[in-house]
Amino acid sequence: GTVRANAELSLSQSVAQTSSALRSFVSGMESRLTNICDEVASTAPDSLPETLSAIARLDNSIEAVCVYSGDELIVCGAAHELKGSGVNLSYDEALFSRADTPALSLPHVQTLFTDYYPWVITIVKKTGDLYVAIDFDFDEIAAFVDGIGIGSQGYCYITDQSGDLVYHPRWQMLYSGVLGEKLIKTEDHADGSFSEGGTLVEISTLEELGWRVVGVSSLDEVNSIRDKALSKVLGMALVCCMLALLALR
Repeated sequence: GTVRANAELSLSQSVAQTSSALRSFVSGMESRLTNICDEVASTAPDSLPETLSAIARLDNSIEAVCVYSGDELIVCGAAHELKGSGVNLSYDEALFSRADTPALSLPHVQTLFTDYYPWVITIVKKTGDLYVAIDFDFDEIAAFVDGIGIGSQGYCYITDQSGDLVYHPRWQMLYSGVLGEKLIKTEDHADGSFSEGGTLVEISTLEELGWRVVGVSSLDEVNSIRDKALSKVLGMALVCCMLALLALR
């Protein structure tokens, strides 16, 4: 009916809006990465630490700019104090192996800093014999996705193309079991809309990012809106009938 069609349209628009915003976010990251790669290529090696630290300090969305030779971190510029040693979760061999063009990681905690653990997303590109990687603060993307509402209960989340979560606005409740919902097995579905287990679902793939945007909306909510609308119509019809009967007396 009309209520279901309107719900599907709202869901589709929310997924399209989220997809467009994610493309824009990542396009901005790629543009800054290209500029910084040019900066690295044209800067004397002994000046790189100061140059990269200045970039990180001036751009609040950048947590760190790192230059690698193979798997060795040789320069890192950041606005926060760096640890002398420790595990670097922003280095991923599989990610770097596909960095001939800008390659994007999953969100993760950055562990390079002293007593500071930002949630970041790494974008890396091979430049000559070196790899230039930027850790961007993921909070801006997370805040945008958090703000997407579909009715009173619906929302969007992001998976990779294997169905693994990239970001979910209710991930803490999801993993604690409080949410009481099961994730849609996106790997079993092509792009488009469908219903599953009382949930209306829309999926859109961002091929260039390797991500999929999943929008979900409660069919119970859709049915509740339909029932309320029907009750209102029936109520108005009843009033009209009563008024007509009174007029005949």
